[in-house]
Amino acid sequence: MSVLAQAFTGPSLIRSGQQQNAVALSLLETPIRGRLDRINGNWLVYGIIGINVGVWVAFLAARASYETGDARPLRWLFNNMTCSAENLKQGRVWTLITSAFAHQAMEHIFMNSLGLWMFCPAVATSIGAASFLQVYLAGAIGCDLFSLWWNQHYNYRSLGASGALCAIMSFTACLNPRASVLLYGIVPMPLYGVVIGIFLYDLYGARNSSGGGKTDFAGHLGGTLTGIGVYFLRRRLGMRF
Repeated sequence: MSVLAQAFTGPSLIRSGQQQNAVALSLLETPIRGRLDRINGNWLVYGIIGINVGVWVAFLAARASYETGDARPLRWLFNNMTCSAENLKQGRVWTLITSAFAHQAMEHIFMNSLGLWMFCPAVATSIGAASFLQVYLAGAIGCDLFSLWWNQHYNYRSLGASGALCAIMSFTACLNPRASVLLYGIVPMPLYGVVIGIFLYDLYGARNSSGGGKTDFAGHLGGTLTGIGVYFLRRRLGMRF
């Protein structure tokens, strides 16, 4: 994920003057939401970044162990922290979420962490920790499922926070179409324009690199579509934002 946003310069992400009836049985209206929303949005995002870095360090250590002849740590990480058709067939469904916290390459963890740090604290603070986690984790699942479907004829593993980050961006663009961002911290752009640009770029990349390459373009597409889907589902069900 190489497109970064520094800050919102448009209206508040929270819609004003619109009262919506929440769905009674929705998890968003249970005490769980209240407890989650007490978490500071900034610290929530920093915590996600911290987990990502911790798993990345674990991959470094596992690769070092592999080079000395012990493949068990690396095998465990591939089995539990990456999403693949084989892992799902073996019942490791948790990898649909845990894979969003796994990175191997230095540039991968750096760009995703930078994107999370520059874009997500404002979103998490504005919509609350519970809603942020709902969209983020849904984006992780949508990213993996779409990636596996797109690359179904290849032995492909999905990992990284990019899909979840794409979901947050597309959800936010739907929630507040007037929001603007600073692209690379310099160029002001409407958020929806950034999301459309990323989607078209990922679509081109996915069509030209299925089953290969270091970037999971299909996963990005899945994350973006999931963010949009979550927005309209919540709106249809009358869930508050």
